[in-house]
Amino acid sequence: MKKLALLVAAIGTAFGANAAGTSVEFGGTIKLDVLATQYQDGEAPESNIKEYASPVSIPIGGDNSQIGLDFTAKQSRFHFKTNTTFSNGDQLASYFEMDFLTDSGDEEYSNSYEPRLRHAYFTYNNVLAGQTWTTLMNVDALPDTVDYLGATEGTIYARQAQVRFNFGNFNVALENSQTDVTNAVGVTIEDDNGSVPDIVTRYDFASGENSFSVGAVLRYLNYDVQTSAINEDKLAGGFNIAGKLKFYDDNLSFSYSYGALGRYLGEGLISDAYVNDRGTLSSINIKAGYVAYKHQWDTSLRSSLIAGYWSAHSDEQAILAGQNREVSSLRANLIWEPHPGVTFGAEVSHAKREVSTGEKGYVDRAQFSAKYSF
Repeated sequence: MKKLALLVAAIGTAFGANAAGTSVEFGGTIKLDVLATQYQDGEAPESNIKEYASPVSIPIGGDNSQIGLDFTAKQSRFHFKTNTTFSNGDQLASYFEMDFLTDSGDEEYSNSYEPRLRHAYFTYNNVLAGQTWTTLMNVDALPDTVDYLGATEGTIYARQAQVRFNFGNFNVALENSQTDVTNAVGVTIEDDNGSVPDIVTRYDFASGENSFSVGAVLRYLNYDVQTSAINEDKLAGGFNIAGKLKFYDDNLSFSYSYGALGRYLGEGLISDAYVNDRGTLSSINIKAGYVAYKHQWDTSLRSSLIAGYWSAHSDEQAILAGQNREVSSLRANLIWEPHPGVTFGAEVSHAKREVSTGEKGYVDRAQFSAKYSF
């Protein structure tokens, strides 16, 4: 990110960041997306699927297909970053970022959208406190996409408040807990009464130019709703293996996850647990992942081929009737970067969502983007 000298100086003075040893940086991204989408099994819902790959919103069961064209700049974002070195050698850094990818606003005349918080955290030496990506997520192994995420269904994706401790290649964190439970009548309820944080760990290691990570999460799932006589909890967990392999100028990124990872995968395609016929909690195991190959045609032109997959299984199909069972996607792109920070991209994709009753929905999309990062 390049420093904008005049703005940085003004911000630094306003916030007292002109003290010795402190630097302030302002940056962001301006992005336009144009998405032409065919929803093959019904009308598109009023959701984020119009702005990026959101598999939970793929229509199913409709009589007719629908074609939609959307222009949006909602993925544009801005951030502030500070770094301070104290006289005794201690290090302090902070990061604050917002974007506009919300459901607010309209497309009638103003196209105004409310900003939302993405990241707000600081680090003091080896301790991080605030909101950012879950420790389970290996950001360095994400595919190179035109879409916001791409293989959303196979991606560990969560930003949440946490306290994280770094010990070289090893990280351990206490992160905000949340349990989504499908009750005995098939209704999913969000229970935010958790009394125990999620315990998340990740170990990063490298071999030459290749990088890898192994992570795990231990969760205390809880169901305590005032309108229900059930007060249940269950210990559950899951793991993730991710990495990036270098092949000259090309690379292969991958991720594989398994376990009770409900809300950690694919924007919560299924609940974390359900109330079984005994009136107790049973967790839902998920397996998901992606593989992405990026080819560098020359110094300014590159392409990626990306495949993603997600599936869930439960013995209580009657309770989970109509909930998601399997999601997959395939996409290919071409990205031109004529100058550092300036990219133009095109991407085509095909995605499928299947529910436990066997019904399926398909989406085909062509997406174009223009992006400037500063």
